[in-house]
Amino acid sequence: MAACGADDSDDTSIPTPGVDGGGVDGSATKDGSVTTPPVDSGTPSKPDTGTTPDATADAALADAATPDADADVPDADAGTTDGGVTVDPTAFCTEFPLASYSFFLTCCAADDGAPVMQFLRGFAGLVAPQCVRVLNKSLADGRVVYDAAKDQSCLTAVRTTTGQCPAVGPGALKKSDDCELVFRGIVAEGGTCTGDHECVTGLACQGTTCKKAATVSGGACDYPTASDNSPGVSAERTRCIAGEDCYGSGQCVPHGQVDDDCAFDYCADGLYCQRAGAFDWSCQVLVPGDAGATCDVDVECNDDLYCNETGTCTAKKSVGAACTDTNVNGAECKGYCDDATKKCVSFCGSN
Repeated sequence: MAACGADDSDDTSIPTPGVDGGGVDGSATKDGSVTTPPVDSGTPSKPDTGTTPDATADAALADAATPDADADVPDADAGTTDGGVTVDPTAFCTEFPLASYSFFLTCCAADDGAPVMQFLRGFAGLVAPQCVRVLNKSLADGRVVYDAAKDQSCLTAVRTTTGQCPAVGPGALKKSDDCELVFRGIVAEGGTCTGDHECVTGLACQGTTCKKAATVSGGACDYPTASDNSPGVSAERTRCIAGEDCYGSGQCVPHGQVDDDCAFDYCADGLYCQRAGAFDWSCQVLVPGDAGATCDVDVECNDDLYCNETGTCTAKKSVGAACTDTNVNGAECKGYCDDATKKCVSFCGSN
């Protein structure tokens, strides 16, 4: 699922981190909260509103950064025959997440011990086993085909080199259409599927069948019936017309407008989901405040500011300042808050 106000047709299962006080955030939010999609299960979940409580975000980060010791990790020599040729997706499933994160891992290599770097490596390790398992099954069922040329062009395109790193901070996230075609779905409309990746381009796996997206507002829609059915390296397919998303009701629902409840819905482009109380969320126009402005989350403050514990937009702290927010997504420091010293330290050239 995309973040609030984002188009899910360009969403990927690999998180797209951005730096804001050394934290990870979703592409549509800057509030210091975390958009950390697990390997896509193919089932709808509550959209990211950009105001996830820290405790929930921390739990998600801890789970993502610590691969399950009992996970079903395929043998290194596992492979599936595709057209008489043995195809082993292990290398791609292992390399793609790390290549996607290279704008951090390469540009900020000197800070490899930083929480955000540990999280990215941990999440990459978590994604790989399911990716291998799912693609091996799809290959065995004859529902995807492998393209070695696209494999190489994809990885080359998304990797960041040191020459592409800015003087301060991580580089820019890079994408490539070739990555969608490394393991290309070949199931036609009406055919049986277990995930979007098995359907030909332009179709989505709805229930157990590859189908076209709805063409009218409020049209019928569905997600794959099978759980843990995505390799986590491809975009979620479109199921509804622009401005609508598929929810558990099996119907496409328009994104919320100003003052609409957004606890379980997306907000339209240009809006964000504002929390006014424990169970009170509504779509509002984002107007970031200056220093001293009242806030509830970091996104409500201008750049170089964060929302402090008293609900006030405050300047981020420099290296050496005392700090308390040691969360991987914390925005209190320009860099990040070191858990051992409880002081702000530099990250990727920040001061």
